[in-house]
Amino acid sequence: MYVRWITKRTRHKKKPYEENILYVAYLVESKRVNGVPRQTALYLSSINEEYLDDVRFQRFFWNGVAYQLAPFQFSAEQRKALEAKLLAKVPVPTHDAWLQAERAYWQERKAFYSWARMPDVVTKINGYLETLA
Repeated sequence: MYVRWITKRTRHKKKPYEENILYVAYLVESKRVNGVPRQTALYLSSINEEYLDDVRFQRFFWNGVAYQLAPFQFSAEQRKALEAKLLAKVPVPTHDAWLQAERAYWQERKAFYSWARMPDVVTKINGYLETLA
């Protein structure tokens, strides 16, 4: 088993003049069936190029990878090799960095909803921010 990265060029419907690059990670198993090589691919996760340095999106990516790899039993060497291939493209964020980014994001959202006069949403955001403390 190995990791295959596929690069897709995408365009947003509202901004067709802007091209984005999406990196998609697949777990691939190669085997021969009746002498013919066959590959089976399992989607692991994806991340947009513009978000490679964003801690929140790194966390989303790694949560997706963890969820997809959970049912498999890998040896320590296999697991390390797969993670090294993924780490070459997307770093794993530290918990403290993620907390800081998450707080900043929700503080920004709270400011918007306060401005929009939506107190029920602000109350929910305050509750979530308290859990991050």
